[in-house]
Amino acid sequence: MALARKTLKIYHHKCIYCGVAFSSSSPCSKTCKPAHRVAISRWHKKLPRLFDLVAGNVAPKENIIQQIGFYLDFPDAREDAILALKMISDEINNQLNQHNIRKVR
Repeated sequence: MALARKTLKIYHHKCIYCGVAFSSSSPCSKTCKPAHRVAISRWHKKLPRLFDLVAGNVAPKENIIQQIGFYLDFPDAREDAILALKMISDEINNQLNQHNIRKVR
């Protein structure tokens, strides 16, 4: 009696967390280690909260950009507020450039 052999397919992937190439038997693997999968999952859970902080969807005391914008109405603090907002804008542009994302206009 002949034994049926199951052929095992090996898929090659690149980890979305660390960028290391790895192989697995699953065609939909995204991370090379369970720890990387957990780290990505935790980051995805934090992302909406970070967005709310920047977009102003939370209480005013936690809203950074609107707090800085408040000082644009005062001539004595206007220069510093403009500088702070420009620094935030520059950091956003730097992050987009580091991750090879074009700015949408």
